[in-house]
Amino acid sequence: MDPLRETAEALPPAAPMERRRNGVLTRHLFFGGRRRGTRVNSYIDVYGPGVLSATCAILGLNVLDSILTVIHLGHGGLEANPIMAWLLEQGQAPFLFWKSFVVGMSVVFLCVHKNFRLGRAGLGVALSSYGGLLGYHMWIIGQAWPRA
Repeated sequence: MDPLRETAEALPPAAPMERRRNGVLTRHLFFGGRRRGTRVNSYIDVYGPGVLSATCAILGLNVLDSILTVIHLGHGGLEANPIMAWLLEQGQAPFLFWKSFVVGMSVVFLCVHKNFRLGRAGLGVALSSYGGLLGYHMWIIGQAWPRA
């Protein structure tokens, strides 16, 4: 007779642990989540002000790029990206929708992966690329509309 075995058999079965399901888009996305601390290579639903600033800046620069592209094309310019040129042939609304949709989903993907090295690098590359693109738009405007 093993007393430990008899004790274990006499205990009621343990209730299963209740686990909550959390999707990617929760109320904690930008306003802080339940878990705190720095974790590397993990998915945490806490997004700090730096990630929020980078995300808003990328989305804002995307909208500004779209507007400046349409203005540039209205003054006789050409779109260098063949996919965007095809979308512009379909009209301005499809161009603006698909450009915003693709960039928006890409930024959400990078935001979710902010604790991974490539996710942080992707946010930085996207932000600096859009900054450079905005500088290029300003250069084009300066060349196209010289001062009197």
